[in-house]
Amino acid sequence: MAKMRSNDQLVEAIEKARLKAGISKRQLSRETHLSAVNITRYLKNQVRIPITAIEPIANALHVTSDMLLYDKPIKEYENCQKLNYYDLQEPQNLSLKTFGNVLEKITPDQLFVSNKVLGDYSDYKDLNVFRFPTESMTNKIQSNAVLLTKPVKINELKRYDIVVYQNCHGLDVRKFVNDKNNQTYALVPDSKDESIETYHYQYKVKFHFQILGKVVLYTNKLE
Repeated sequence: MAKMRSNDQLVEAIEKARLKAGISKRQLSRETHLSAVNITRYLKNQVRIPITAIEPIANALHVTSDMLLYDKPIKEYENCQKLNYYDLQEPQNLSLKTFGNVLEKITPDQLFVSNKVLGDYSDYKDLNVFRFPTESMTNKIQSNAVLLTKPVKINELKRYDIVVYQNCHGLDVRKFVNDKNNQTYALVPDSKDESIETYHYQYKVKFHFQILGKVVLYTNKLE
């Protein structure tokens, strides 16, 4: 699994490339038309390096932007798709009510996933990748598995489709059920932990939860 470098790792990659090219910080400033103050702040990791600065820095160092941004040579990403990656393994309050929609509030990393892994979904351009701890589907999906989702409208979902969603309790993954007779939606767990309850929502209060995507693939590795 390959993803975009963190800012710390990006600084390290730039410094390695700069030293290999024999370019001073002052020269890097001149060739990129970025101020010497900003170059110093970037390379001391005092501020996050803006994405707009990557290309001029890469050009000055005679490398590609992808060589700085990612941890493998770009040729290794042929026959891959670059997807938005939401790594949410650290504990945090992701309640829909207090935090807001994850897809709108969090800037995702970028993750390369091979077409071989994606299979029939290799042509989809709007897939999102999630990773977060969950115990709600452990009969089917291991906790902290990688979940690939595609955008979906609620009326397109079929009975027992697996979805990533948000509600007042946070982010989770469960089976979806549309009970048209009772005009309710249900988010149903499939877990060894029998204390995990099913959530029911009447049609008229469906805004109390948000479907972030239908799960089309789940795995522990994306190599």
